[in-house]
Amino acid sequence: MRLGRVAEVLRRSRDRLRPALENRDRGHVATFGEAVVYFTFVFGSAPVSPHAVAERLLAAEIAETVTSPLDGEVRMAPRYRELVRVIRDAQRLAEASRAVTGGHWAGWARKHPLLAAQLAISLLSRKMRSTTRRPADRNEDDEVDSHEDVETKMLRVVDEVNESVAHRQALNAIQHAREREMYQAAYLESEPYLRLTLRRVNFGLSGFSDQDKLAEGQQGDVLLLVHRSGVLQLTIAVRMPQGLNTDQLIPRTIASGVGLRWTEVVEPVMEAASRKGGYDPRRWPGNWLAEIQEGTRWRRIVHADPASLVDLFRLYQDAIVEASGIDPGDEWFCHPLVCVDRLGCCATEVLWTRRHREELNGILLRYEGYRGLRESARLKLPADSSIRDRDSVWHGHASTTLISWDQERKRFDNHLSALLLVENFLLQYWQLRAVNASLEAAGTQPTGTVARDLQRRLIFGLQEFHRSALAYGDAQDTVRALLQSSGAERMRALLGERLAQLGSIVAAERAERSAARSTAAAVAAFAAAVVFGLPAIDQTFTIIKATPDNGVAGWLTEAGAAASFVAYLGVLAALLVALVLYGLPRRRPRPRRIRPAGLEWPGGTIRVVRRDRRDSEKTGEGSALKPTAGGREGQRWPAGSKDDVG
Repeated sequence: MRLGRVAEVLRRSRDRLRPALENRDRGHVATFGEAVVYFTFVFGSAPVSPHAVAERLLAAEIAETVTSPLDGEVRMAPRYRELVRVIRDAQRLAEASRAVTGGHWAGWARKHPLLAAQLAISLLSRKMRSTTRRPADRNEDDEVDSHEDVETKMLRVVDEVNESVAHRQALNAIQHAREREMYQAAYLESEPYLRLTLRRVNFGLSGFSDQDKLAEGQQGDVLLLVHRSGVLQLTIAVRMPQGLNTDQLIPRTIASGVGLRWTEVVEPVMEAASRKGGYDPRRWPGNWLAEIQEGTRWRRIVHADPASLVDLFRLYQDAIVEASGIDPGDEWFCHPLVCVDRLGCCATEVLWTRRHREELNGILLRYEGYRGLRESARLKLPADSSIRDRDSVWHGHASTTLISWDQERKRFDNHLSALLLVENFLLQYWQLRAVNASLEAAGTQPTGTVARDLQRRLIFGLQEFHRSALAYGDAQDTVRALLQSSGAERMRALLGERLAQLGSIVAAERAERSAARSTAAAVAAFAAAVVFGLPAIDQTFTIIKATPDNGVAGWLTEAGAAASFVAYLGVLAALLVALVLYGLPRRRPRPRRIRPAGLEWPGGTIRVVRRDRRDSEKTGEGSALKPTAGGREGQRWPAGSKDDVG
């Protein structure tokens, strides 16, 4: 009897627990340990000179560094000339210290008389102050300074400045190292674009508790790509708080859904954006921070109603447009790259995708109602295009998602492969859109000059569209699929038809020019007929003799053969002058040598080198940075840590 009751209890318990056993994930929502979202905003319309744009942004102190894909040299903003002078003075003082120690002070003073006089006055004034002070007023720092070698102190100053500049150069150097692997060498040698690092921004995310450090405040690096076609790409990285679930992450993969509680922006960016918008600086929101940071003032703005990342982008866009004078166009587009570096649950790929497939669909679509998707919507989702088993990448024309399964800490360079593919897709897509907008603005009957200009732009855009600059076949396939899904192929077909129409307009204009040349040739032929008919002038003189002997006719009669020869030479000279003037080649302006934008740093440019190229799939594989000639070869710079974007 007791055994029967025990069996009944077990049966009821099994029936009660069966739903949970059959679906272990009931009520289980995916969480994410570490995630960063790169928001790439693309805009621009008319062709530009990347070097001219970069030079203006650096001079306006909106940009910090610039690098060219041609050689990878990272150049600094003009304001870094002050640090160059600091380094030069520190090196001279170190040299002076060695001269004093070695007994060669007089020779050094003759070599640097001005610096020697300044140093003598400084030492004399310090000596006088030290004699007037009581021993009790002297602190331990004075004793340390008096015993420390001046040369050591000055060299330490030089090292600190070079290290600070190296960290400023790190992002552009990492980008160049990866793009050398992704792009063909011929494309990079043509220098189609420049990369800039703009002044960073500080911000705090809204919608989270103040206990989360990333939500409370983080530094955001702002990257800019300026292409010769006039396409600009501004990238802002946002690190998400740890422990975010799917329902919290999805709205924050949309730029307008990233709320900002407060922002801190440098004064040059605020000033340029205010001039563009016509705002009075006296009515700026927020307050200036008390301390001067990075050589300028910072404005802290606490938003009563949370601002969005779109507002921050428009602030930087206005500053860029005002400082560089470019035409931004009427539209812009944002493509987010969602990078999940660590999962908060279900650590393996098989387990996570099986339990959270619906949530993954929602992330790929950036749609919060992912639980009710139709089957037709699921079929349109992109497939995993990663060739490695340690991560998965889903590329879509509206967003890209990268999930790492190895649970290792990632750096900026780990995300760059996916980010460069996004840049390449956006570049080609926006070039076609910009040319299409220019065609619509030109109307149905553009002038010949406008038609030729649009024709050149269209041919250039189609050339980049058909000739992929990517070095790898799988990368080319990915970008080609993105262009297909975004409708770029249909846009290209329509632009091809417009190209034929523009060709007709240019041909008609050339026909008009040809008709004008034909008329000029007919006049020249008539003149030649007259000239070559002059040898029969004797018959003319017979007729002239019958005329009265006065005026020009009388002179011709008296001159005889000499008059015939003079007239012949005069007409022939006029004809030769006309032919020479018509046949002279038009003077074409010589292409000016482009001066690289920015300041060349005397300490050299850091380079990113692979620790082990033969084992690129190794989890611990990474990059190291080292300076070029002129820098310190013995020091290496890690590519991650504090130099990460965001």
